[in-house]
Amino acid sequence: MNPSEFINIGVLIRPHGLQGNIELKLDYPAKDISALASFFVEDQPIPLPYFIENLKQLSQAGHYSVQLEDISDLEAARKLKGKKIYCLKSELQQLFELKNQGEFSDDQLMGLELIDRQNKKLGKISDIFENAMEQRLLQVLIGDKEVLIPFVENRVLEFNEKKAFLKYDIPDGLLEIYLD
Repeated sequence: MNPSEFINIGVLIRPHGLQGNIELKLDYPAKDISALASFFVEDQPIPLPYFIENLKQLSQAGHYSVQLEDISDLEAARKLKGKKIYCLKSELQQLFELKNQGEFSDDQLMGLELIDRQNKKLGKISDIFENAMEQRLLQVLIGDKEVLIPFVENRVLEFNEKKAFLKYDIPDGLLEIYLD
């Protein structure tokens, strides 16, 4: 397996109790949470598999208490705190309810170098938000300023996942609002 076969689905937040349970937050609503038998935890060079022994919903939406095989005490659970969790891209559709994000998923866009129509490198896409009108906003650090750029697919001039860049037609005057 290589890293491109995985997609981030959430994070292990913190230990939950003293028996090795861990609170996890999923980024996608699960179709049937009982179908999730395992996931991969961030490690180098590729994520490592962990098998689920017990999983139960917590009061906050998308949060679960999970008991993993071979994690049986608080200390072992602490070592996984803050680690991202992954599943295989091939399993994503069957496990989770995905909103149609069009041609580009958030995971494809995260970390790409954003380039404007004049070929100027602006910065890396560090986060993606959705506003109240369900429009995606790309967060890019330009110099020392965080800039939010509305993402509209027909403004994509070039997308190259291998070279990790997105050439984008940024609306005139938008950057000046943030940078002046």
